[in-house]
Amino acid sequence: GNGADASGNARDVGLFGGVGFGSGLFGQALNLTGNASQFAQRPVSDAVLDFGPSDFTIQVWVNFNSTANE
Repeated sequence: GNGADASGNARDVGLFGGVGFGSGLFGQALNLTGNASQFAQRPVSDAVLDFGPSDFTIQVWVNFNSTANE
């Protein structure tokens, strides 16, 4: 029910726009309803998350309620 980092790496996120939570694969997951004002954001810049100009890959697990607008 919050943006705390459960990995133990202390990379918490701020939650904006009244985001909700639902069942996730491992505990809770963010439930973003398509409202552009809902998002999660790190409050600081982390060097470990600065990928620089090199190629990189990001993996996201998504469960769409509908794919009509995706």
